[in-house]
Amino acid sequence: MNNQIRACEAPYPGTPIRKGSTGNNVKYMQYLLDGIQKYLYTNLKFLKVDGIYGSGSESNVVQYQRIKGLMPDGVIGRNTWYAIEADYSALPDGKYEIYPGVVLSQGSTGVAVDNMQRAFNVLSELYTALTRQTVDGKFGQKTADATRLFQKQFGLTADERIGENTWNKVTEVYNAMEAGNPIRVTTRYPGSPLSVGSSGDSVRFVQAYMNAISANNGRFYPQIKVDGVFGQGTKGMVMAFQKYFGLKADGIVGQATWSRMLEAYNEGL
Repeated sequence: MNNQIRACEAPYPGTPIRKGSTGNNVKYMQYLLDGIQKYLYTNLKFLKVDGIYGSGSESNVVQYQRIKGLMPDGVIGRNTWYAIEADYSALPDGKYEIYPGVVLSQGSTGVAVDNMQRAFNVLSELYTALTRQTVDGKFGQKTADATRLFQKQFGLTADERIGENTWNKVTEVYNAMEAGNPIRVTTRYPGSPLSVGSSGDSVRFVQAYMNAISANNGRFYPQIKVDGVFGQGTKGMVMAFQKYFGLKADGIVGQATWSRMLEAYNEGL
């Protein structure tokens, strides 16, 4: 991933972090140290990002301080804090986004959440069914919604939680998009036809996908709001889509319309 997703500019909190410290500042340092460990100083140990500064974190910091020529006291003071940030920020593009070792879900906070929010915002430029995020490092309902919508489009369990599989898939899809080789969606048919009065994620996919298909095929229908509500505007777009692709123009999204829609959307990525 490129620097659009990097989030590493937190100021020193003013109080040293030492054995027994807990909280978000500890999580932040653990996460950054894991990135440094994986791609720069591989003799360091991978830390669980749990916000608890125990013996493992202290030992890692002592080793890091020795590498950097800092006082090896295992305490993250101002100099160690900014040295860790500088090393993390200097990692080559695509070499700092690693799974933090814990599942992110509603209530999670910190730089890992911040990075996923940034990733979803970039992905939403192409995969427009995703919801835009406020990048604040706080995993609330909007981030849960984006996670679920992402999972449904790429064959993952839609549990609104960012575990290792979802984290790695976000990274894979992002990097493929940046490289100009976007990954096709595999969004499943909801199991029953969609029509006026339907609502939810599947309707949102129809709206987003058909907007893109229309834009890629001479705008056979005006763009509609992607809100997950199947109204008359959505019905009109579905009928225009069906006519354009030689399907029965009944304004209902059944299996045949869904399959053709997915094919046409993926062709346009």
